[in-house]
Amino acid sequence: MSTEELARHLVSDLDHAEVDLSDAELGGQLYRALANNRWSKRDGPDGALALSWTRSERLVNELRGRRGLDSLALAQTGREGEIGDLAGDVLGGLGWVAEPLDTSAEDPAHAGQAAESPPPKGTGEARSHVEDSASWEREAHREAEDARLGRESAPPATSGEGAGGGRNPSEKP
Repeated sequence: MSTEELARHLVSDLDHAEVDLSDAELGGQLYRALANNRWSKRDGPDGALALSWTRSERLVNELRGRRGLDSLALAQTGREGEIGDLAGDVLGGLGWVAEPLDTSAEDPAHAGQAAESPPPKGTGEARSHVEDSASWEREAHREAEDARLGRESAPPATSGEGAGGGRNPSEKP
């Protein structure tokens, strides 16, 4: 069975179980148990599933959302891979068995988020709301030169246009 099919199978099992996901402790334990472990279903479909931290968080919050509950901030909260008593009882009761995730090699069972392609080079500059993204650098050089020569610089602006730059970059020094 594919990783995606196994993930849907796990979600279905958890969704149909009488599990109190309003308990934030259980939500946290499920996240930690699903992350950094390789899960398979005893007497179930062939294959194993290893969810990324982000995917584990998303899975728990998807189940909470189906019950009208708010999302929890779970990813990278620590102790990923730890299977607490609450989560162990729930997942074990549903027939899911864990083994430690081997991170020394790529695992085809590891399911993360679909990778997004990075934007084309220069896109950030082209779409920036800042007219002159190098103005801060010129301003810093001007201030450093003023300090070196003992000239007094105007204090940098703290709000409004040019904040942090001290002067409008279109002004001549």
